[in-house]
Amino acid sequence: TYFNPSLAGQTLYLRVYNYNNEEGGTYSICLWEPTMPAHDLCANAIPLTVGSTCSMSSFTNAYALAEATSVSPNPTCGFYAGGDVWHTFVMPTSGKLRVERTNGTANAQIAVYQGTCGSMSQLFCMQLDGDRTYYNPSLAGQTLYMRVYNYNNEEGGTYSVCVWEPPIPVNDNCANAIPVTVGGTCSMISSTNAYATSESTSIAPNPSCGFYSGGDIWYKLIMPTTGNLKIDRTNSAGANAQWAMYTGTCGSFSQIVCAQLTSSTTLANASLAGQTL
Repeated sequence: TYFNPSLAGQTLYLRVYNYNNEEGGTYSICLWEPTMPAHDLCANAIPLTVGSTCSMSSFTNAYALAEATSVSPNPTCGFYAGGDVWHTFVMPTSGKLRVERTNGTANAQIAVYQGTCGSMSQLFCMQLDGDRTYYNPSLAGQTLYMRVYNYNNEEGGTYSVCVWEPPIPVNDNCANAIPVTVGGTCSMISSTNAYATSESTSIAPNPSCGFYSGGDIWYKLIMPTTGNLKIDRTNSAGANAQWAMYTGTCGSFSQIVCAQLTSSTTLANASLAGQTL
């Protein structure tokens, strides 16, 4: 798809040739005037309302053009090939944001930017990711931009999207880890890591197991004087919870154990007695 009003009424020429080969063959071609999306350009971004729950709105990026890099840097994910459309929304005062999208005929990817058209920086990029939670109180009240484009293809299609303010867990960050008492028997504590964000690698190295992709929460405990510890966990409500345990403090951690697809782990290390893990 091409758009250039300055060429209206002019006669143009179309040259056809074979890919990497002087030998040709048969082909078919057409030229027609498409209906381009109203929010094809950053300057015409369609506003989205940030709700308390997800309320999907449907759109299309079919026949969209590529925004110029002078307006916005290209997305860093999704094998961007052009054909993007734009939305705006205002970041809630809490700084908590949830982006969800479903595909119709598009394979829609999303990048979110701060700034204004012509002076933008990317905040995050969602490659083959239909849901993303983001937390940044410093952006409260700012108007952010959402760019929607197809995966590795400039041709678009239909998609639906919502932005809303999620209930992020109180122990989302290491600094807010919930204390857990080590008892004489197993007494299960129910919790959720739904809508959790990712802790920075400057705070803790990523877990070495469980195919970590973010969305973690934190607890802290004191290792018994025996150095013996047993951790049991059960999954429910769609979670497939993995866990990693660290020594040190937030910002200076070393992983000591990582439990992948196991519901029970025993740790025996007398050198850790009395330490906060």
